Amino acid sequence: MFLLLFSFASLIGVSALQNSTPGQIISRLDIWSRKDGDLAYEGYYQDKVRDQPSVQVQIPSDIIRDDVLRVFIPAHISDQDSLEKFIQYDSISNIEDEEFNKGQYLLNGISNFYRLTIDDSTFRSKMYFHRIASSKQKGYLTYLNISHLEEGLYELTVEGPEEMFEDDAVIVPFYKLD
Repeated sequence: MFLLLFSFASLIGVSALQNSTPGQIISRLDIWSRKDGDLAYEGYYQDKVRDQPSVQVQIPSDIIRDDVLRVFIPAHISDQDSLEKFIQYDSISNIEDEEFNKGQYLLNGISNFYRLTIDDSTFRSKMYFHRIASSKQKGYLTYLNISHLEEGLYELTVEGPEEMFEDDAVIVPFYKLD
């Protein structure tokens, strides 16, 4: 019985060690947490995840060498109700396309729905419907002029109206390189 119990415990221990990274078992730092601190999640950077869909927000890289920052915000079904309420979609859903440019109205609403800031600068930027070919993910694309930023570390913050979102803002760190 003891030998059977010992063998079972050994298998579980070996399995746990195979799935851990070096130093993880010894240090077991409980202070490392997304909720408690800053996170440079690889999914925020297109060059790190290539063909995988974005979870929240995506910029080209964690190091930006250009004066324009490309920002992709994926469209999620979970945000659809909040977005439709914000842009008052029910009031325009029955209007014929010949009378009214529904796509332009929606993009203007989406541009006002999301607030993009870098440190203390807030950007109002036109959004475009976009589909990433490699991941087949649909979302919204915009470009931010960051030519005024000097070389250094910055944070892009993307948030929606407080009354419609329970989640905190998404913060994407990047380094602007001259």
